[in-house]
Amino acid sequence: KPEYRDVLKELKAEYARIFDAYFALELMSETIRTGEFNRIYNRPSFGDEIYPQVKALNRDLFRVLYREYYDNCPQEYMVPLFAAEVERLGSPEAYAELMFEATHKEDESTEAPELEALRADIRTTVTRIFDELGKCSTRNLNSERLNELYTTYIKGLREWDTERAFYPDANLTLRVAYGKVGGYRYADGVYHKPYTTVEGILEKDNPEIYDYNIPQRLRDIIAAKDYGRWGVEIDGRTTVPVCFLADNHTTGGNSGSPVLNGRGELIGVNFDRTWLSTMSDIAFDPAFCRNIALDIRYVLFVIDRIGDASYLFEEMDFAE
Repeated sequence: KPEYRDVLKELKAEYARIFDAYFALELMSETIRTGEFNRIYNRPSFGDEIYPQVKALNRDLFRVLYREYYDNCPQEYMVPLFAAEVERLGSPEAYAELMFEATHKEDESTEAPELEALRADIRTTVTRIFDELGKCSTRNLNSERLNELYTTYIKGLREWDTERAFYPDANLTLRVAYGKVGGYRYADGVYHKPYTTVEGILEKDNPEIYDYNIPQRLRDIIAAKDYGRWGVEIDGRTTVPVCFLADNHTTGGNSGSPVLNGRGELIGVNFDRTWLSTMSDIAFDPAFCRNIALDIRYVLFVIDRIGDASYLFEEMDFAE
């Protein structure tokens, strides 16, 4: 049809037009914004023993990220302040050193002016790139024209291939995945069970590491196996389930999604994927791709026994 004749040609042209700008945004997000907006260390989390090694590693990371941004960002889209400071100091590594000290200073009561200046210039650059891309937002970096062309392209495909099942676009829409609970073979002779229990939490307990320092009340309950109504029999022992695996095809944005059983009852909350599953956006293999869900029984256990908020149960209906 005439309306589809030049769509592919225009699509390629529009992709080519926005390529450098889009690449600059992604590169910025993965390099200089990583250091400025997301610290990967603090003393309480790692403890005094390995804190110096972690800090040194993070310093090296800054240097690598700043160099990658400087070497690969298209010149017309580079953050002006970044380029100016690299020229003033002599190298991206020198600027990385300056910003590392500003970001990782011991006294965090005040914001370093160097950090705020770079953040402001990044925001200005992002706004300019968005204007050049066309009407878009931080959640949709495609240009308005590209969206129009792609809509026409899909419309033409559906009219041409009427027998094909087209998947709906999952961006910003409700996405439902189906699967079943199950473990998987991680490696030769290594099988990962489909569930974890509270005993595993106790095994990882480490008061020296912030993320693994569990409440004393939880330690006491697990040690005494005082699980009350939340205890269930698993492998011949009474315990409380914590997480479970399933072969649902999840993706970024599914974290926090409810996990329902075949009767529509809430049984968990999706929050992650196994390490081997991180490639599932490219190729999903049901043999070992697994999403990870928090068992709703553990949520209720924490609400009741740790949070002393069992009054919330008056608003809930429980299935046996």
